[in-house]
Amino acid sequence: MKKLHRIALTSAMAALLLSGCASFWTSTDFTPYVGDDTVYFGRGGAMEVMDGVEVWKTGLPNRKYRIIGVINAEIADGWQAHEMMMSAAASEAKDAGADAIVRQSTQFRAGTPYVPQPTQSFGGGYAGGFAGGLASGFANGIGMAQSINHLSGTYLAVKYVD
Repeated sequence: MKKLHRIALTSAMAALLLSGCASFWTSTDFTPYVGDDTVYFGRGGAMEVMDGVEVWKTGLPNRKYRIIGVINAEIADGWQAHEMMMSAAASEAKDAGADAIVRQSTQFRAGTPYVPQPTQSFGGGYAGGFAGGLASGFANGIGMAQSINHLSGTYLAVKYVD
């Protein structure tokens, strides 16, 4: 039984480390653009489609478009955090009626280091013991400082003009 518990604990720790922190927290905010109806035309660049929306990573769309809003996105840093943040921004743009987003900036902000404290598990049976063992294993066994770093990005939401 102890061997099974140790294997499950090791597997859970590996999955936690491989998944990173990016999937734990994502935030997007759409702000409508208020101004003139200027029509822009770019020269192209690097683009991929996410959630049915063109995501311009570099350059500008090589067709006529209007800016309809600005999307600010933030995500906890981790494996695939940039992709997850762009996908969340694309989904927000789609909800606002945009055809594409254009990346304006991406910033990294380091988190404040902290040392996790041991936790007391009050659950009964395997689940309580597993959760308590996992938490105390990180806090007492490894004893390393952790921090949650953040990525933030600003994107223009655009609508194509035919």
